[in-house]
Amino acid sequence: MKIGRRWGWLATVVAMASWFLPRPALAVMPGGHRIEATSKSTVDVQLQDGGILTGYVVTADGQPVALVPVRISRHGKLVAAAQTDVHGKFAVRDIRGGVYQIETPQQTDVVRLWAARTAPPSASDRLVMVVQSDDLIRAQGGGRFMQFITNPWVLGGIVAAAIAIPLALDDDDNAG
Repeated sequence: MKIGRRWGWLATVVAMASWFLPRPALAVMPGGHRIEATSKSTVDVQLQDGGILTGYVVTADGQPVALVPVRISRHGKLVAAAQTDVHGKFAVRDIRGGVYQIETPQQTDVVRLWAARTAPPSASDRLVMVVQSDDLIRAQGGGRFMQFITNPWVLGGIVAAAIAIPLALDDDDNAG
């Protein structure tokens, strides 16, 4: 009877702990490619005639980031690549409307591109990517260790061990 109550209590603790654990929001693209969502929403950008995407890469204080590689991919496949000029500007031709991942070495943004004259009124006519400066140390997410340790199964195992080990070491049931 005691063992049944302990397992019930343990299951309750593990279930409640899994409700409060932070989990990264992931989007699964066709083909099984996963993209981690950011706190920003998807940006709408209208392409120019000929499927031209223009954009800028700047720092948080608005300074252009020169000579940065920019990769544009869709469904995990590279569609185009460019490099910013000294003013932080880049341009890519022959892009079709759709959802794309725009990557620099510092970050990845998910962008919804619209063919010329089909975008909603809120769409911008150019993409502006604000990247973190190299001297800023980011402590978001905690990397693979935090993803591992916040997995509900791993946390459940830790909680179970924290309960089971002291109970196994406790020898109150033996009469002395």
